[in-house]
Amino acid sequence: MGSIRPAFFKFITSLAQLEIPCGFHQTFPPHVILRDRDANIWRVKVKNVGGKWFFQNGWVKFVKDNSIELEDMIVCEYVDEYLYDVTIYGHSGCEKIFFGHDENYDADDEKEDIEQVTHDDIGCSTKINRRSRCYGEDVFEAGLAPLPSNPYFVTKINPKRRTELFIPVNFVNDHKDLNLPEEMKVIDPKDREYWLSYVKWSDGRIFYRGSDWDALHRLNKVNEDDVCICEFIQKPESQDLHIKVDFVRGSQHGSNGDKNKLSSKRARLN
Repeated sequence: MGSIRPAFFKFITSLAQLEIPCGFHQTFPPHVILRDRDANIWRVKVKNVGGKWFFQNGWVKFVKDNSIELEDMIVCEYVDEYLYDVTIYGHSGCEKIFFGHDENYDADDEKEDIEQVTHDDIGCSTKINRRSRCYGEDVFEAGLAPLPSNPYFVTKINPKRRTELFIPVNFVNDHKDLNLPEEMKVIDPKDREYWLSYVKWSDGRIFYRGSDWDALHRLNKVNEDDVCICEFIQKPESQDLHIKVDFVRGSQHGSNGDKNKLSSKRARLN
């Protein structure tokens, strides 16, 4: 039987901030992530006022995005120091099933999933993370890179977790036939090889982790604004699955892609 994660509940008495119950934790990081049942995320600031802890900056946006009303109840379940899974119950006592979706959400579209998210690389303005973010449609439509012919996703580095490559949830769901190895070889644009280890967290998230991922960033001079294109390549005659990484520089991404292209040569299947 799995261990029970710590949690607290509060009735909403203010739409401006949320007081965290005394005794739940004695200390908190400056910001935490609130994550709903559909993996949408919001970043909120945690502040101590007069010996009491509150969710403040970012909380108003969370309230607005989820149509929270006074006397609703929120349950916050501790995942780790920076992450809480949240559930909201309305005046009827029933869970608000569709909270967190924007006005154009299509309940029949089960493919709308999250982009890569980590604890520190998102701002308070984050609302709904769309599938298009994971697959970088804006990058390819702008002509900044050729569309990969193999399974792929796009991501950015997280300066606080430079040794971890997060595999987006919707990519995993879309490519369940990929047999992800315990040790993954990653190849950069200069055909240098790096090795990462498979990690699966208790909440189901999948990472590849290792100091080589940080080394790849440093050797290729990748910064926080650059987009990493991670393409999974497996030759038909081989079981060897590896990731080929290319980059779209932040300066290119912000220039509407008029004539900018990737400078690297892409490795393709024969």
